Amino acid sequence: MGKKAIAKKCVGTKELPAGNGLRPRTRMEEYEKEVREVFAAVSAGIKGLWRLNEGNVDIRDARQMTPLMAAAKNGKCSVVEELLKELDADPKLEDMDGNTALHHAILNGNRTTAKILMKNGANPDLINKGGKTPLHLAIINEDRASAKTLVENGADWEAELVLAVRQRRKMVVDRITEIVGTEQASPVIEESRKKPPLFSTAVENVDDTGNAVYELGLQELAKKGEPGSGP
Repeated sequence: MGKKAIAKKCVGTKELPAGNGLRPRTRMEEYEKEVREVFAAVSAGIKGLWRLNEGNVDIRDARQMTPLMAAAKNGKCSVVEELLKELDADPKLEDMDGNTALHHAILNGNRTTAKILMKNGANPDLINKGGKTPLHLAIINEDRASAKTLVENGADWEAELVLAVRQRRKMVVDRITEIVGTEQASPVIEESRKKPPLFSTAVENVDDTGNAVYELGLQELAKKGEPGSGP
């Protein structure tokens, strides 16, 4: 099935020493300094972020990333849990590319972090600006373990499968079938094959990169109210 996915464990964390608070944010320079320090702390796996962010848990950097996204990207499980459970960070926020914290966790193979996010309100079916859900990213990156984790935690595999069949994306169809089993996948595949392709340009084994039509396909299914169209 291609390259073997390597499981990643949570990265260790450190406790932030007391007395490391930032100056009140009164000027743009101070705000930028605060952003740099918060994100440096997250990347280093430092807990006690309430001492840094002065209540602004969803502070943004230049790419519109939040501390939660940075922690998810870097596999800092304890920081992710603190941000979600103690500081009420929003797991549904998107960066400038439309990626959520869950997208970042999956892109970097951080499955334990992904589980924490989904157990605390992260939506596994949100689509980024490239038209991809976290499940779709896991599949095209041939990270079967992450794809399985997403399905086991509620990702809408039927919507992915319906669209993959109607867009003639054989690799995606095969991977989802492997994960959920032929017994569950076959009825969805057969029903989807009775319908015409969503796009006239659809061909067998179409390249799965630069897949902006994916989002349009989900939107089209949703408009028609067809099964597997997602929320």
